[in-house]
Amino acid sequence: ITVDPTTANPGDEVTVDGTGYTPDATVTVEIRDGSGTVIATVEDVPTDGDGNFTTPITVPAGTTPGSYTVVGIDDTTSTEAETPLGVGGVGVSEPTVTVDPTTANPGDEVTVTGEGWPPSTTVTVELVDEDGDVVATVDVETDDEGSFTTPITVPDDATPGDYTVHASDDAGNEAEAPLTVVDAGDRALVSSFVTPRVLRGAEQTFVASGFEPGEAVQAVINSEPLILPVATADASGEVSWTFVVPADFEVGPHTGTATSVDVGDSTVASFEVYLTASSDDDGTGGSGAGSGSGASGSSTGGSGSDYLARTGTDDLGLFLVAALLLVAVGAGVRLRAHHARRAD
Repeated sequence: ITVDPTTANPGDEVTVDGTGYTPDATVTVEIRDGSGTVIATVEDVPTDGDGNFTTPITVPAGTTPGSYTVVGIDDTTSTEAETPLGVGGVGVSEPTVTVDPTTANPGDEVTVTGEGWPPSTTVTVELVDEDGDVVATVDVETDDEGSFTTPITVPDDATPGDYTVHASDDAGNEAEAPLTVVDAGDRALVSSFVTPRVLRGAEQTFVASGFEPGEAVQAVINSEPLILPVATADASGEVSWTFVVPADFEVGPHTGTATSVDVGDSTVASFEVYLTASSDDDGTGGSGAGSGSGASGSSTGGSGSDYLARTGTDDLGLFLVAALLLVAVGAGVRLRAHHARRAD
């Protein structure tokens, strides 16, 4: 016999189908709890000329959630056949299962979460490869609300590919979710910065590709570091972050690392941060070295014009030369004045 659906709420009606019974006779259908106690019965269900029957049966209101059995008894031979039925709480839905993360390496542990299962029952969680072979199994008990959470480990020798996390119970409930197994060394992750050299305070974009669509990726800009929000790879496996380089970011080379949150492999790219030219760097102090009077003044003024385009030690050297020239000019003036007084 079979029952549809295989999971029901208290008060719900399910349909029982049977085959192989005595033709043109009757069958008794029962729902029994875990201890074998009958909680619902439908009698005198007729079979057709081939020994088949169909009948509805109602799960009694107030039935305690759990695992039950639907039994079909041949009234002629007393032969029984049975099938499981799960009874959930009011509002129970079809069982579901999810896996997190959805991409993993061989040897990684993933978390499987189930909801909508019969309360306080055992669910078997299996990891199934592309050939339908079970490569990992774990049993877990559901809680009072029909939920469960359990880890399951991808075998170390698992071949990269598409896998299925399959969950089932003795009542015939089933649910599944996909899991992709990858080898971190097999995929080529690529990354780059849109602007190889960027000013402090300017906008920069970091782009990485080669990830699985929908894969979560974390980016970190070093060497400060600057942690960027987790982003999700698009349909082509590409992910990007646009950020503003902090105004106090260290001048020089920096790197960006994009790391798969699920798998752990990463890709690194580099860029350079440089300063905006400031007034201290443009040689405006050169006008001081160009001051003076007479012929000497015009000469140093020419030097001052050249000084405006210089910075650093060049400025200091020219300033000292100009100062020495001014001292020499002053000494010459005093000497001529002294000779003039003696001549008088």
